Amino acid sequence: MEWKLNCKRFVAFIDIAGFKAMVHNEEATKIATILGEFKIIADKQCEEYGMADMLYTIAVSDSIIIISKDDSEDSFSCFCQSLGVVFNNTLTFKLMTAAVAFGEMYVDRTNMIFFGKPYNIAYSLQEQMNYYGVLCDNSMSDYLKSRELSTHNDNFNFYKRLFIVIPSSLKKESTDGRKSCNEMQENLNFKWFDMHFDPTHRFIEPDGIYVGTYYERISLVFERERLNLLRYKEKIARVEERINNTEEMIRLFSIKEQ
Repeated sequence: MEWKLNCKRFVAFIDIAGFKAMVHNEEATKIATILGEFKIIADKQCEEYGMADMLYTIAVSDSIIIISKDDSEDSFSCFCQSLGVVFNNTLTFKLMTAAVAFGEMYVDRTNMIFFGKPYNIAYSLQEQMNYYGVLCDNSMSDYLKSRELSTHNDNFNFYKRLFIVIPSSLKKESTDGRKSCNEMQENLNFKWFDMHFDPTHRFIEPDGIYVGTYYERISLVFERERLNLLRYKEKIARVEERINNTEEMIRLFSIKEQ
């Protein structure tokens, strides 16, 4: 079935942390390869689940945009799978912030034209985040509530459980016009770090070296990011705060499940 030009869709706006510094320090071909790999990762998920052509993925500068075909439960499942897998692949590359919204979107893939309210909302929400993760607009909450009792789709039900309301650290404008951080608000978030595996799973590298449980591995990524910041002293405090907020959110997620 062809894509409709205008219908309700899921939209994710993803920002790659440290991209501007990477542009100044890496060759263009390497950056293009990395962005291309992210796009391949996102698109491949639908093919593996027999749902090819369910997503439109665009890599633009330091951003990745994922748009679903429509608002069906299959589109929702494919969208969540791709979003989660893209985020989990940051463990070997870069940390990211993302925001998700739902609503009417115009998408003309032939002419590479897309616009709509959910895209604007996702872009704006992502700008407000002071942690690495996936923040959801109220439109996602409304969609999930509308399907609360009407589905027996196992994939849909699996991904639905990964959306959890939890305290989220957002940037807030101070009285002098600057953005001060850490205004905590209860918001819906997508639990990107817990997809198809046990968080206590022990990761073994191909050479047989044990690299820790999943949560330990995330901690290693944060430590790597802190070391990278030593070259950019003006960013240390801001990114350190984001990392601390993210670690706290992961802890709160685990408490929520108990």
